[in-house]
Amino acid sequence: MQSKQIWKFLQTGKNTIFYLQILFLEVCSAFAQDSIPKIDLNSTPFFHLDELQLVDHFVTDSYDVSGPQKAINLARQAAKESKNKEAVELFQRAIQINPQKRRELLQEYADQLSYAGRANEAIPIYREILASSPTQEETYLVHKSLSKAYTWVDQFQNAVIEYDYIIAEECKKNRENALITLARYAASKQKNQEALDLFGQAMNSNYSNKDLLREYADQLSYLGRANEAIPFYKQILASNPSLDESLLVHKNLAQAYTWVGQFQNALIEHDYIISEQCKKKKAEALIDLARYAASKQQNQDALNLFQQAIEIYPAKRQELLLELADQLSFTGHADQAVPLYEEIMTLNRSTEEIKKSQEGLARAYKWIGPKKTPQEENQQNIELLKKKP
Repeated sequence: MQSKQIWKFLQTGKNTIFYLQILFLEVCSAFAQDSIPKIDLNSTPFFHLDELQLVDHFVTDSYDVSGPQKAINLARQAAKESKNKEAVELFQRAIQINPQKRRELLQEYADQLSYAGRANEAIPIYREILASSPTQEETYLVHKSLSKAYTWVDQFQNAVIEYDYIIAEECKKNRENALITLARYAASKQKNQEALDLFGQAMNSNYSNKDLLREYADQLSYLGRANEAIPFYKQILASNPSLDESLLVHKNLAQAYTWVGQFQNALIEHDYIISEQCKKKKAEALIDLARYAASKQQNQDALNLFQQAIEIYPAKRQELLLELADQLSFTGHADQAVPLYEEIMTLNRSTEEIKKSQEGLARAYKWIGPKKTPQEENQQNIELLKKKP
């Protein structure tokens, strides 16, 4: 494209960054495919920058790691705002740029195809997901999406088959919930044998459900069968539970060891619990201090305190991501803040926190500015040397 034509589009104002974003994604896709696609900038853009509230420094930075995640964020933002045709194009580009994320993005991509009126193209993708050994929850969601897709392409018998699966799973889930409710009620009445039997039925011999497995193991302990409960507690701990769940399991395991006379093992569990509780209290004190320092705009102190809290108690990291990223930006480390803001946007966070992350990301890119080429940096160094007496 000639320079005059490029300048013409850069003068369009509102859509300038939009065109640059699309150009950036196309170029990244081209490198992945060893070809340079042609982009028709004369066509009407399929969405406007202000509609998606995108970051205005999408292209000006040249951080290789953040590029693929930006493509995914754009696609998800378009999907969230029901801009389905745009989301399809963006998911395609995201997969081209980052092919190792393909499996992770397939269902979102297929859903957008369906919502964009291309359900016939989505169906084989759903089938591919089902053939790839998905989780139970993912399987259920794919069947729900597949039932809609079949309906929208008038394959009603196939839709009925999918609905049969969905209804059967929902009935199974409802019965499981009823069993769990009864089991917990029995446990609250100290009817431990009945509770044990009901928890066992709810799990249906599937001991991978760690949420129920702890309660099942607890009832074994209360029935005087702590030796049988201990392996289940260890199984839960080996599955990387949340910190709160882990502490509860360690507490119950300490109790089980005590009841079977394994006092040294019980002491090890108690030592772990006490240590974690002390770490948590110290981290919470550091966080309070960090937030106070931040409120006084003592940003370096706030940053140091947040980092200390996370080092002592890593489970607090996700909770503190936004505050940590802000303090990194305010202390001149905007380049380190960028991946944290982007990480937040991939998590299940509130709309307000996502918005603050987007604002923080825009601010960080503004402060970073365009990345200098090695030649520019060398020239800058030469100019500085010339100025020395």
